[in-house]
Amino acid sequence: ASLNVSLSNGGVTGRTVRLLSGQAAPAVVQLQRKAAALRDSMSLKQAELASIAALRQFWTQPPYMLNAPTVELLDELMSKLASDAEDKLAALIAKEGALKADLRVMETQAAALDADIAALGKENRTVRECVLDVKDTGDAPVTVRFSYWLNNAGWKPQYRIKTDADSDRVSIRMDAVITQNSGDDWQDVALTLASSDRLNDVMPPALGSWVINDVYDQNRLLRSARPMTADFAMSAAKAALPAAAQDSAGLTWALGRLDVPASASVTRLVSLHELATTFSRLARPGLSRDVWMCATLTDAAQDSKKLPLLPTGQASFLVDGRETARGPFSFGPGTRDIFFGVDQLMSVSRQELASQDSAQTMTSPDNDIRQWRWKTVVRNGHDRAVTVRVEENAPIARNGQTTIEVSTEPPAVLNADSSRYIWTLGLPAHEERDILYGVTARTPVPEAESGKKP
Repeated sequence: ASLNVSLSNGGVTGRTVRLLSGQAAPAVVQLQRKAAALRDSMSLKQAELASIAALRQFWTQPPYMLNAPTVELLDELMSKLASDAEDKLAALIAKEGALKADLRVMETQAAALDADIAALGKENRTVRECVLDVKDTGDAPVTVRFSYWLNNAGWKPQYRIKTDADSDRVSIRMDAVITQNSGDDWQDVALTLASSDRLNDVMPPALGSWVINDVYDQNRLLRSARPMTADFAMSAAKAALPAAAQDSAGLTWALGRLDVPASASVTRLVSLHELATTFSRLARPGLSRDVWMCATLTDAAQDSKKLPLLPTGQASFLVDGRETARGPFSFGPGTRDIFFGVDQLMSVSRQELASQDSAQTMTSPDNDIRQWRWKTVVRNGHDRAVTVRVEENAPIARNGQTTIEVSTEPPAVLNADSSRYIWTLGLPAHEERDILYGVTARTPVPEAESGKKP
């Protein structure tokens, strides 16, 4: 069904596909031949075992008729025969054990072959013939190019991301894990990896409604947000690795020629990068009590012309040589942070001070006033000082007449690009720090509601 055909001359006007009944696919035939040869060998082993069992029975009670002129000579002859029988039995037992071990291995191999045949599925156990109807091909030879999807073959990226708390570098390694279950061993094939993270996203998302409020509710903004996944940017690779090529659909890596056995996986190093970063902890008290280990790319690492793109995959994250997290790795242009999981020795909590409601609302003759006040406590359980970055969303006025006042203690820096207030704190060992964050929004009351006459 996925077959696609193109001609160097002329065109295809139609095609007819028919089933060749009674004819197995070449991949199935190859596996069936292997299984039949293996079972023939197993039959020979079993016949040898039956022969050995008969010989053991014979040497256990050999039908001897012994004659000797004296009792001494008779004893000597019986001792020799008994010794010979014992040696023969020992050799037969050893041979029987080896044959049984060989049979166990062959039974495992036979089961694996049966599983490979079953993995091909019904569609690959038969042969189909495709007849093309063509026109305008001319008299010269025609080159036919065809392609198709092989559903039981593919690859996935696998990442290993390392840093040290006292280091200014992050190492990112991407391996490609290649698998195929076609039933045929791929030998010396030219392999190119292609990545399209959103292969099945054909349609863009629909536009939703835009409801304009007088004041953008800070708490609602926080509740609707989601913790950021690990976003990464890359530096130029230092090793001689497959270069990533870009086209309209995604990325490709030409790995050259290699072998990929059926029902197996092959792992190849594809990309290796080092980034200049600073290590810290990140807290977002409006979203979580957790504090995240974070490496932030320095300005020197932000040159987009030198940053390769990498597809989405699973990653193992390590700090100071110890694995701290496993999870998805995604790359977004313009992001600066690489997250290494939760720091279990730190926590952050936030308490609303204004009232039990989301905000305290007051009305003056001329203005509707809304106030929010929060107290955030950051705790360090480490035996050494750490740097913590605390982020809170900045309020946004949707009404042009609304004015907003913000107070912070200690002072915070407003990042206009992300619309966040940021505190950077040096936190000593086993200590905690408080942050106060207040917002006041004033919206003029319409004259008709304020009691004033026009």
